[in-house]
Amino acid sequence: MELNATIFGQWITFFFLFFLLTKFLYSPLSRVMKQRTAKIQEGLDAAEKARIDLENAKTFYEDQQVKAKIEAQEIIQKAQDRAVALKNEIVSQAKEESKRIVQKSREDIQFEWEKARVELRREMADIIFLATGKVLGAAVDRDRHMALITDVVEHVKANGA
Repeated sequence: MELNATIFGQWITFFFLFFLLTKFLYSPLSRVMKQRTAKIQEGLDAAEKARIDLENAKTFYEDQQVKAKIEAQEIIQKAQDRAVALKNEIVSQAKEESKRIVQKSREDIQFEWEKARVELRREMADIIFLATGKVLGAAVDRDRHMALITDVVEHVKANGA
């Protein structure tokens, strides 16, 4: 029976050592391993969250960059449109001003032409009056003489000369 008692003693020792190892070694080691696994998982989760945040930030940045380019294009287009409109307005004003200046110049020329014609007519009348007076040898009434000259000028105008 000694063999049975030895096996029985070995079994008791085995289970006792198993119990001691489980309670004092395996349980604390298992707890430490679970904590380490949890920390590693937290690190992995934080890294994944950081990766997602980075992707979101990159997407946001790219969207903002596209929006900024679009806004810049719109601003440039508006500036170009305004420049064209301003150029057209300035050209239009310049044309109007040049037309006004040309019209004013024509009116001034016409006025001076009429003034010169009246002055020339008056001087011709005075010369004819003096010449007639010398030819006739007598003084001729100035008013009558002017009426005669006006008739002659009107007659010449009517005949096309």
